[in-house]
Amino acid sequence: MTHRFPIAAIAALAMTAIATVHAHAQGVVLVPQVTGSIRYLPEIGLLEPAPAGGVVQSTWAQSTLVEFRRGFAEFQIPAFATPVQKAMLVLTETRGTSSDPVPPDIHELSFYAADLAVSVEDYDRPSTPIATFRTDVNEPTGVFTFDVTAALAQFQGKGLGFRVKLTCEPRCAGGGGSSFGELSSIPPRIEVTFGEPARTVPLDIKPSSCPNLITLGSRGVLPVAILGTDGVDTMDIDPESIRLVGVAPLRADLQDVGAPGTGEPCTASGPDGLLDLALKFDTAKLVEAIVSALGRPPADREALTLNLSGQLWDGTPIAGMDVVIALSSAH
Repeated sequence: MTHRFPIAAIAALAMTAIATVHAHAQGVVLVPQVTGSIRYLPEIGLLEPAPAGGVVQSTWAQSTLVEFRRGFAEFQIPAFATPVQKAMLVLTETRGTSSDPVPPDIHELSFYAADLAVSVEDYDRPSTPIATFRTDVNEPTGVFTFDVTAALAQFQGKGLGFRVKLTCEPRCAGGGGSSFGELSSIPPRIEVTFGEPARTVPLDIKPSSCPNLITLGSRGVLPVAILGTDGVDTMDIDPESIRLVGVAPLRADLQDVGAPGTGEPCTASGPDGLLDLALKFDTAKLVEAIVSALGRPPADREALTLNLSGQLWDGTPIAGMDVVIALSSAH
């Protein structure tokens, strides 16, 4: 039987922030209302607050019993009067290092509707995945950033929680995980930038091809196109500003290479008479960026969403996305 402790029993789990918004010239920094960790000992069915104050922990350990800890940070999101251009969650790793070689750890970050009180109910609360990322006790501590613009827009005026846990649960080996600050010391934070929201542009990876396959061991180039439409004039786009998963294109040309789809996962439509911004990317650099973002190599046949950013010549931000299927080098 799993034992659950009431919220009142974990008042010391985390501290409440006195001020949750720190203003800057073009944005604000939000800090959590509450942080903490919940631990689970599966062999005896015990689920309770971790005896770690408000530290956000994503760890596992085994002495007499196996123990998993999941970390939480819950924010009260203001209802902003000014449009939000970007919101980035920042996690600062806080742990020691080890000279004994151990495998790295992979963590999953997700978000959920929060009640601003970390409790055992949060341990398995339904959540929406954001990303996975890698930590390594044999390397210096890291700072990890995640785009949470969409989540922030969904939860304006409400409570928004983030959970971090090890992906190896319930069978872990090697490294023991990591910690990511607490409310009183280096807390997680959301950096909010105000401004005109990014304008969505239709993106087509490997135009006129469906599905979009990317071979992980390829040393070639990946063709990508921002598709022109009646509402998107590709001549207005600054090619030097374009980044796909943070990678700049090798070259850019104005050509008619494809047409937007109609809602299907990908489109094999050919030219439609409108100029597109045709881009070529170094596949190896894209794969390196994908591995860095995931914290691991993609699995064979794994579907991956690749995000593009950039701006128009007048400074208006643009954004687009498309899905690729990863293929191992063995194919």
